[in-house]
Amino acid sequence: MENIIYLIYGCLGVMTIALLGELIHCFAIRMRIVWHNIRVGKRVLDDGDGKKPSVSVIVYAKNDDDNMESFLPLVLEQEYEDFEIIVVDDASWDNTNDVIKKFQETYPFLRTTHVPEGTQVVSHKKLALTLGAKAAQKDILIFTDADCRPFSRHWIEDIARSFRHQTEFVIGYTSSFDDKKCLNHWMAFDTLMENTEALGWALAYKPVTGFGSNIAYRKDTFFRYKGFAGFLHREAGEDELMINAYGNSVNTVVQSGKMAHVVAVRKFNYREWKYTKMKQYIAERDFKADTKVLLMAEPVCKWLFLLSAIAVIVLSAVFMPKRWIEMIEIAGGAILLRLAVITVAVNMVARQYRQPTFWIGMIFFDLIHPFVKLSWKVTSLIKKL
Repeated sequence: MENIIYLIYGCLGVMTIALLGELIHCFAIRMRIVWHNIRVGKRVLDDGDGKKPSVSVIVYAKNDDDNMESFLPLVLEQEYEDFEIIVVDDASWDNTNDVIKKFQETYPFLRTTHVPEGTQVVSHKKLALTLGAKAAQKDILIFTDADCRPFSRHWIEDIARSFRHQTEFVIGYTSSFDDKKCLNHWMAFDTLMENTEALGWALAYKPVTGFGSNIAYRKDTFFRYKGFAGFLHREAGEDELMINAYGNSVNTVVQSGKMAHVVAVRKFNYREWKYTKMKQYIAERDFKADTKVLLMAEPVCKWLFLLSAIAVIVLSAVFMPKRWIEMIEIAGGAILLRLAVITVAVNMVARQYRQPTFWIGMIFFDLIHPFVKLSWKVTSLIKKL
């Protein structure tokens, strides 16, 4: 009996330590993007000479005629002096090419290149982006997707201004379209959690990953590292693996301003989204060892907290019935504290980027997110993608 009591108090200790770990991660990493934006304001200042680099925006398109009609004008009408747009058509069989030709009549700086139909490669997207980079004539390469909408006409300007003398990579924020439908709301939550994790670590001078929908490289940097040559064995990872392999505290900058973010309007069903996430998890196998440790910190704390809180409630109900209510109050209070802090943090970020907020839904999302993520990661381990 005495051993069981020690076990219960041991679980209380684990629960407390795990809770502190999660709260520290929340304030130091997830909320760092909020503190950063408050500190630097809306815009990144120019360097002393005020010169702006020339920019090539490379847009990846795969059967995106509807998206091109809606979002390409928002890229073409950016308020920037020296830029070009290169749309890379990945062997589309819809009207993507016709849409590009229509816009080229009005915008002479819109160019295009194609991935030949039937090309046999592991990753069509890596090939497509490489072709776009080779076609680029400017100094800075900004990558995005055809289903992404720049939040403002200052998107290119703010990304370009982030490049300093030593800067080779700039990571921007991406939000997900959220119409409050269950799947889109869930995708928006997942995207927000991924962005705050990745950008938070980069702002903490430890860049671990990036997002291909809003990321920029110097052109000479891209070719000095031979593009995606080191990652061609993975279907995904054209963004995550590049930053993870070559980014560091000196050459990688975060542009987290609201005007520099893009909104991904992904028309996924559940199966397509799951497949996309599993490809991402498989690519993450090639992350550096220290990155894997950093990205495991919060999930481990979360699982330890949940399991130890459940253990305290169950064991005290069986072996300490006289103090069961007290133990429920302690464990329940810790659960509510954790949920309140995470909810406030998530919604502060959502408000900064004018996304719908997560209040009632947080109870569901926060509970199910670790289980869904774990099940998809396990599935990705046994599938070949």
